[in-house]
Amino acid sequence: MISKATNRNTARDHRPTLADPLIEDFSLDPERYRALESSDFGHLERRQGDLPRLFGRGDSSALHLTLSNHGTNNRVFLGQGVNGRLSLGFTGSDSVLFIGRDVTFANQHIGSRQDRDFIAIGNDVSTTGPGRWVSGLRCTPASAACIVIGDACVFSHDVVLRNSNGHPFFDPELQGQLNRGDHQLLIEPHCWFGERSAVVKGVTIGAFSV
Repeated sequence: MISKATNRNTARDHRPTLADPLIEDFSLDPERYRALESSDFGHLERRQGDLPRLFGRGDSSALHLTLSNHGTNNRVFLGQGVNGRLSLGFTGSDSVLFIGRDVTFANQHIGSRQDRDFIAIGNDVSTTGPGRWVSGLRCTPASAACIVIGDACVFSHDVVLRNSNGHPFFDPELQGQLNRGDHQLLIEPHCWFGERSAVVKGVTIGAFSV
């Protein structure tokens, strides 16, 4: 059963409510987790910056995690049984990454490139090869961009998810950026993505899509 409840503790930001109907038992309530230390992981490599705040619901010993953190007050929530190899990089501050239970990563990279970013990955999601998911690359300040992946999605090799442009375009007359990076990327449950698929900004993939 998919939970429809809205988390009260995230009422100031509407983006977590997008995850509620797509991810069973989604929560960003720290009281439902315990604080994780380096020793809780099968391997934890810190490449740059201080560790973000790490919260877990269970055993993380099967996860090999490489972290780069250039910001402050970033938070990572891990469900029970997350495993495999994951490279995670934060460029901004005050961002959230949620990963549900029994998620498997195969040399996956996730890049959070904006302040107040939001990325949520549902339960039983798996990747079968290297891939790259990037949120907020060169977004405008206070962007509403996010990536939400529903439960039980499968990703093959070299799948790219990107919710913003790689380069900003400016209008000299308007003195502003034309391609604002405030787009959502939503993937509903039970989707399958073949090798070298790409999902870009402003797209919603319906449930059970191939």
